[in-house]
Amino acid sequence: MKEYIKNKLNEQFKVYQKVDYSLNNKHNDELKRRYVCNVLSVKTIEEGIDLLNNAIGTKNQNPEDWDKIQKPIQMWVDITKQLRQEIKTGMTGDSEVDESNTWWSAIQSTFCK
Repeated sequence: MKEYIKNKLNEQFKVYQKVDYSLNNKHNDELKRRYVCNVLSVKTIEEGIDLLNNAIGTKNQNPEDWDKIQKPIQMWVDITKQLRQEIKTGMTGDSEVDESNTWWSAIQSTFCK
């Protein structure tokens, strides 16, 4: 029995090491829930991209999911550049968190029910 459990755990570990980011993968659904749906707030686009990479893989690994969120990502990039330019002129930068949460919410609505 110990050997059986050990083998099952090793198989499961191997599955998690080789994540298939295809759209119909149950493991991918769990990653989306953990890294996208359960995260209510992000402070920067970099933080959001890191979470997305953990949940759906990189653009090369999972172009289908990245295509779904291309528009909010691009809007987020554009507004972040604009806000960071304003910070250089003396603005506080508080708006970056607000904008990040707005675009993060748009991305969540794509993946979360």
